[in-house]
Amino acid sequence: MILKTKEFLTLTVEDIKGIHRDITLLLEKKYSIVITHIKEIEDGQNLNFFMEGYYKDNKNNIKLFLKIISKDGYPDIATLYKCYGLLNSIGLNYYNIIHHDTSNGITPYGFIAQEWIEGKVRTSNNDIEPTFNQDMDIPWLRDYANVLKQIHSIKFDYFGDLNGNVKFDSIHEYYDNIEEVVRWSFGNVKDDGIHLKELVEHEIFDEDFLTYVLTSIRKLSQKITPKQSVLIYGDMFQSNIVYYGDEPRIIDWDECRANWWVYEIARTTYYADSPTLATKFIEYYQPEESMEEIDIGIRIEHVKQHLRRLCIMCMNREKDHELMVKVESMKFNIIDRLENKYLSR
Repeated sequence: MILKTKEFLTLTVEDIKGIHRDITLLLEKKYSIVITHIKEIEDGQNLNFFMEGYYKDNKNNIKLFLKIISKDGYPDIATLYKCYGLLNSIGLNYYNIIHHDTSNGITPYGFIAQEWIEGKVRTSNNDIEPTFNQDMDIPWLRDYANVLKQIHSIKFDYFGDLNGNVKFDSIHEYYDNIEEVVRWSFGNVKDDGIHLKELVEHEIFDEDFLTYVLTSIRKLSQKITPKQSVLIYGDMFQSNIVYYGDEPRIIDWDECRANWWVYEIARTTYYADSPTLATKFIEYYQPEESMEEIDIGIRIEHVKQHLRRLCIMCMNREKDHELMVKVESMKFNIIDRLENKYLSR
């Protein structure tokens, strides 16, 4: 086994019924909320449910979103709780947590119950195309830029997770310690974190390649001036923005953190590989930084995501030919990002 991790949460139908029973009893006892209907939402890495009910005292209806965490520490419930408090502080009052539980009393890795955020999805993730025309208007992307501009008014004096368990004093310290960033980016799926050097030990790639990657990141980052850390959403896709009338609302904050705003479009374009999409977001966002700096920031984050993907590929499996073919392809992608501009492609 290359990277042995803790098991992800797997529950039987009876397990889920038991958890639902315990949570509904808790909600009734502690908050006088009677749950009358529960429906699974088949989306995301965690176990998500829509809950409907009413308050016992006044019979007012209430809708809830229940998230049962499937991986130890990812997403971190305490981080989500802090994030929602920060969002409330700038007037986004539709992020309301009813109850959060970080213990293993009801579920192994905890759960969170929050008020349902009303709104409708207008476009699906399948609508992202790498052939966007630069002259096109992309409403969902424009709306993200406008909402995130407001959210990015929430500032931090460090880069890392919101609770400060893994944090760096500057963007350069963050880039200089990208190994440590990757190590703790998976929550607590492995007690000592995920070490890139373990992949060297298992000959997934050699020490020279890892040194080349880390050195190249440091050299690239030297071209970036000091940056302000802000509240990052980190999951900018169409299905995560809903509309309450004409008001855009961002949902699903599992990837929130403190970082440079460029992280937003960097993570999106890692999964939806489109320099045009990135350029269009920059046009809507209207940042002060140069395109050269933004390009470097995107490229470094793409490399980090590639390194994470390599780790995920090696979790709970043995080394074999199929894996190594994928590794070679990933190494090529990493070199491409380190050596070539992204936005001018």
